[in-house]
Parts: sequence; structure tokens; C-alpha cells
Amino acid sequence: ATPRPTGGPIRAPSPDRRTAYQLGVNPAGVKFDSYWFNDDNEDSSWDAVWEVVSARASNGWTAEFRIPFSQLRFSRGGGELGLAVTRTVSRLNETSTWPLLPRSVTGWVSQFGVLTGVGTERASKRLELMPYVVGQLATAPPQPGNPLHQSPDPGASVGLDLRYAVSPAISLNATVNPDFGQVEADPAVVNLGAFATFFNERRPFFIEGSGTYQFGCYDCSLFYSRRIGRQPRGNAILADGEYAVHPLQSTILGATKLTGRLGGFSVGTLAAVTQEETARIAAASGRRNQIIEPATLYSVSRLRREFTDQSSVGFILTTTNRRMVESVSFLPGTAVTGGLDYDWRLGRWFGVNGYWAGSTVRGRPAAISPLQRSNVHSFQRPDASHVEFDPAADVLNGHSGQVNFGKISGERTRFNLTASYRSPGFDPNDIGFLQRAGAISQNAWFQMRWMTPGHGFRERILNFNQWSHRNFAGDLINWGGNVNGNASLDNLWSFGGGVGVNGRAVDDRMTRGGPSGLVEPSGSSWQWFNTNDRKPVSFHWNSGFFGRA
Repeated sequence: ATPRPTGGPIRAPSPDRRTAYQLGVNPAGVKFDSYWFNDDNEDSSWDAVWEVVSARASNGWTAEFRIPFSQLRFSRGGGELGLAVTRTVSRLNETSTWPLLPRSVTGWVSQFGVLTGVGTERASKRLELMPYVVGQLATAPPQPGNPLHQSPDPGASVGLDLRYAVSPAISLNATVNPDFGQVEADPAVVNLGAFATFFNERRPFFIEGSGTYQFGCYDCSLFYSRRIGRQPRGNAILADGEYAVHPLQSTILGATKLTGRLGGFSVGTLAAVTQEETARIAAASGRRNQIIEPATLYSVSRLRREFTDQSSVGFILTTTNRRMVESVSFLPGTAVTGGLDYDWRLGRWFGVNGYWAGSTVRGRPAAISPLQRSNVHSFQRPDASHVEFDPAADVLNGHSGQVNFGKISGERTRFNLTASYRSPGFDPNDIGFLQRAGAISQNAWFQMRWMTPGHGFRERILNFNQWSHRNFAGDLINWGGNVNGNASLDNLWSFGGGVGVNGRAVDDRMTRGGPSGLVEPSGSSWQWFNTNDRKPVSFHWNSGFFGRA
């Protein structure tokens, strides 16, 4: 079995040369699929309905694929299909491709060949309905005196997912009371830091076509689908002798999205509605309900113009609107984010990309004050000269931007220079993800590479990195650099390592809203060495060292 089985990445048969569907299989018949977007970004969570049969022979093995057009998106006419075929031989650590996909050129999908004579002109519209029924039984230890406690506690739910091809290039997805029980549970995380943990999306409805909604925000996401259907953030207010039961997550009444292409444009719209969630409260005088999460409407709109040289210019708009009541006045009533991003190729070797985004969050002072005091912003810090906590504020505005220039192709050298900022009030977190605002960053990277085998080496890579981050008061909150490299030998042994330093810095989140603290300089090194793990016996060694000055 190979780690990257033989398969055919199939470029979406539209003129964008940026999106593709990859289907693969190994000799044992184990198959995989993934979706590629923006030329060289892979989403392995994409799942399609297709068939493949593999067969072994004395001189090798073969595979036959059956791929329904209904699983692909393409433009009418032309009879052409972008195509590439790859085969990885693990024991040799070699990959063969058709056509040649040179490692010295940036991008992947844009290098595919073209298969002509494909009859896609009469592709029919397809409707898929996927109903579901879920039953569950929860058990818990006894809770004496709690009239709301029930164990075992049976439950059931029903729902429907719909997928419809509006046109060969545009798909409509909808869901009613979706089954968002995750196939893979989130990993257990103990977070003792100041910032929230990012979890990957695993729910099928939000996964399909997710590349359409990607936006080039530095170290943040303007659309983080895990916000939809999140755990209610309110808590029941209880008197002595009262008991409460809270729902574990907000119910998504329905959601719909439209994704695909219109000519040279990539388009995507999404809307979702979550219901009002209440806590059941039991007391000696009777029972009552308290709203702990309001009914909410989420929306995302994305438009990107793509050009034949792989350049693009895009726009995104997200909104969050809540039906407010007194018991949830700690939440903002509305939140809007919007932005422009671009990726412009300067000939074959260089490129410039970046974005600008703005956000506004509105609500009662009871909602805006906690945002100002959160670790994302920390306006209340006593030594923060550039911001001031306003307990009467009913709006929080901010903006963010980035410019990146780099050499994106080349046989021997590549580099990147990046400058970015996030103003202290920037906050997309109602439907996005941001750990901290109020930062100005600079990063530089230079790489030397020898990818042609020779002189005992298969490949060698050497990287130089440097970075610095400041808050809006001008304090250095992180700065340093490292040198690292790795090499692979002809016998498939490999080794690498690096050394890095971090300078003395100011941690303005150390006391979680109190005064800043100093972080002493530090140094680190890491090393690793591997023999050929395709042999019956192999050796792996990793080590690392860290120290304060």
C-alpha cells in the first residue's frame, strides 16, 4: 500500500485552471478523494460517490475508475476535461506524473493536461436526497432531588439533506434539521493559554465547496463554520433549590448554500438559521424556561474573479443577526465583516497578494464591554496607552490588512516578504475566528533548494526565517528568527534540523487584562534523522533543546 495511491486528479472542466477533484486507490482497493482549490490548496474532507476496481498481476497492478459527471462541476460545451495522473512508488520514494508537474513551478492544478472529446454538453441535472434518522440513549449517575434528571434518557431526531445541480457548474445544497453528529470527534485539548483553540470543520454540509469561502486573512478566518450550531453561551439564573438542564448545542433549523462558477467568476452564498435555545428550570413552585441563546441568522457571500494567469481578485461579506431578548443581552445583536483580497502574478516568477477587511459589532453596552475586556482585545489593561475601555460603548469597529510579495517559482531560490496589521477593534468572531487583535507583523523567508538528484543527494533544502510582531503601542510582543534545513540521500535516508532564537519581548496578555510582563530571550535547536522506513527494520531519532537566556 502506498501513502499516496495511484490516482487521477481531475481538473474541474471549466476554464478556471484552479479547482480539481482528486481520486485515488492503492493495490488493495483502498480509495481516497479530495478537492483542490486556488490551484494548490487541498481539502481532503471532500467526499464523492464513485467506484474503482483494482487488480493485481504478476507484472504489476491496474485500476479502473468509474466517475459520474454528477459528482463534478463543469461548464457546458467544449468537450474538454483537465486531467493529470500520478503514481507514487513508496519503496522508491518516487512519484511519476502525466503531464510533467515540475517542482520548480508554483501551482498544481494549472499545470494539468487536457483530455478532449469528453461528452459533457448534455450532462443532466441531478437531485440527491439523503434523509436520516438518529436514535440515542444517554445515561448518567443519579442526582438526588433533581426532578429534571432522567437516566436512561432516550432521544431521536430526523432530518434531510438535499443536493441539486442547478447547472453543470453550480450546485445547491440544503439541509433541514441536519445530522451534525461528527464521524470523527474533536481531539481532547487542555487549553491553559489566553486564546481560544481552533477546531477543524467535520460536518459534511459545511465541508463541501468550503474552498469557495476561503479568504486570505492573516492568522484568522472571516468565515469559521463551527460558529454555526455552537454551544449556547448563556446560563440559567438559579435560586436556591432550583435545577436546570441546558441543551448541548444550538439546533440548526435549516441551511442552504449555492456554490460554483459563472463565467470567470467563482461564487458562493450561504445562509443558516439556528433556533432559540432555552434552559429548563425546575423549582418547588413549578417549572419555567429561560432563553440562553437567541434565534440567529448567519450569511456569507463570496465572489472572486479569476484570470487565466492564475491571478484573482475577490470579495467577501458575512453577517450575523440575532433576535434579542433581555436574558441574552450579553450577546451582540448584529455583526458584519467584509473584505477584498487579491493574488496577482507578476510574470512567471513573482507574485503579490494580500487583503483588506473591516468589521463592526453592535449591541448593548452589556455585550460590547465583555468584548473589549476579552483576551482578543484587552482594552482595560492599565498600561495600554493606545486603547481605552469604554463601558458605555455600543459598537466595536476595526480593520485588518496584509501585503505579501514573493518569488513563487524557481529551481534554486524562493522568498517571501510580508507585512500585516490588525487594529485593536477588529473582531470577526461572531462568524469568524481570531485569537488576538491589535498587532502589527512583519515576516521574511528565504529558501535555497537543490531538487535535482546528484552527488549522493536526492534533494536538499535550506530555509532562513525572520519575524517581528508589535502591538499598537509599539511594544515588541514577539521577534526572532531561525535557520533550518533538511536533506534526503540516495539510499532514502533523511536528516535535518535547525536553530532559532526569540528576543526579549513584552507579553501584553500575560496577566489576562492586567499589566504587561517581560518574556526573557530564548534559544532552541532541533534535529532529526531517519533511515529508510520501507525496510523491515528502520531507525528514527528526534531531539530538541530549549533554554532561556
